[in-house]
Amino acid sequence: MKLNFFKYIAYTAILATFAGCVYDFQADLSSQGISSEYIIVDGDIIVGDTSVIYIGNTGGVTTKDISTSDWYSIGGISASVWVESETGQTWWGKDSIVTISYTKKSYYYNYKYEPYTQNRYFIDTKDLDINGKYRLCVSIPGIGEYVTPFREVMIAQEIDSLSYRLEPDNSVMHLMLSSSGNEGQSKYYRWNYREDWENNPPIMPQVTYNYRDNSIGMLSYEVKDSLRKCMAFSHSYDILVYNTNQLAENRLENYLFLSFPTMDRRMVGLYCLTLYQTPLDREGYDFYKAMSVNDNLGGLYAPYPNEIMGNVLCTTNSNKVALGYVNVCTRSMKRIFIDGGKLNLIDRSKGTKERIMLKEEEWRGYFQGKDYRPYDFVKDYEKDSVMYDKAYWGLSFWYGIGQCSPRPYFWPKK
Repeated sequence: MKLNFFKYIAYTAILATFAGCVYDFQADLSSQGISSEYIIVDGDIIVGDTSVIYIGNTGGVTTKDISTSDWYSIGGISASVWVESETGQTWWGKDSIVTISYTKKSYYYNYKYEPYTQNRYFIDTKDLDINGKYRLCVSIPGIGEYVTPFREVMIAQEIDSLSYRLEPDNSVMHLMLSSSGNEGQSKYYRWNYREDWENNPPIMPQVTYNYRDNSIGMLSYEVKDSLRKCMAFSHSYDILVYNTNQLAENRLENYLFLSFPTMDRRMVGLYCLTLYQTPLDREGYDFYKAMSVNDNLGGLYAPYPNEIMGNVLCTTNSNKVALGYVNVCTRSMKRIFIDGGKLNLIDRSKGTKERIMLKEEEWRGYFQGKDYRPYDFVKDYEKDSVMYDKAYWGLSFWYGIGQCSPRPYFWPKK
């Protein structure tokens, strides 16, 4: 779960939907105690790995890099974050706010990296003593000091395997995990994951569209070659927790945690999912279950924050409430690769059947609202030709140029 999810809790009055419909849901935030002054703390102290902590509030929190004293202005507030042991040792967080640049290549942005900012701290907790006790500390000048209780390190359950299963008609991909929970210290599980995939178009376009001057330009061989190397990634945002209290053994077999349609850019080429598993105690499990949105659209607000307060306390003002639950634990990880190209899950012949011819005056409208992108262009300088100033356009799924992120270090070399 990321900081964005907590912002969603504090702000949203419209919840997304089930059964293909969307209903307006007006949440009475004031009656539930939700206010724009709430500090948000999200993340775990991961012993033996790098801890990532998100700090914010509904107005945004400016963060500070402890090592360089660089300041970043987001909302006019500053924050410092560190891990503290029961014996007084400290491990400071380094702010990761960055603006990722991109390389401009004429009319096409080759390897386009979207600029973004995150109120996110990396804390090097790889060498923490597994037998120690630790807590998280947050200092926000002018706002308050926040701490979690000192906690012993919980040992994570091992992930035995990741596997996938396709629906009989190959329309849906299901991802499942198996876990020998007996190695850990808890029957309560929490998961986060990262997805990486090759994001090249299913059918390589020959042209690209320049909206500014309503023109179409030819893609060079170099640009098309770079498109074949495009990558994309995504992180999980849903709360994924489970417990084995009702089972005879603390063991999960082929537990389904993610499904998505195979007609998806993730299945065009090679796809990878990296799953992280951490243990929870009963208090943490109850907290995350209370934060989950249930089907009747009321569960998000009814129990929280009146009944479930988390474990982040303000030591300078007992009336200030923080949203979040910080665990102290180890973490297990497992990775799976699925080659969508070899599975032939994308029927590329459909992309050639769904093309249309568009005149120049129609280009802007289709680019804006019709989810179409140009595929090819034929320029005939005979003005009485029916092909004059026309182009082939098709659904953006087939020909659209998506984001291009850096190739992860663990990606197989070709």
